Amino acid sequence: MEKKANGFRTFIILWITQGFSALGSALSYFTFVFWLTQNVYPHSSQKAELIYALTVLSLVNILPVF
Repeated sequence: MEKKANGFRTFIILWITQGFSALGSALSYFTFVFWLTQNVYPHSSQKAELIYALTVLSLVNILPVF
């Protein structure tokens, strides 16, 4: 007799792996923001460029959700 697939177990596995994926995405986003603010645009005279870069980064991060 074949064993039936456990749908809830599959759901939990997918849910956990999606959680790891979301955590990795958040860590990558935080790292990019930190890198931009500390290394690429560290001077106060570069605030306009930093704002533009952070805006583009935020859009690239949020648009795949929709």
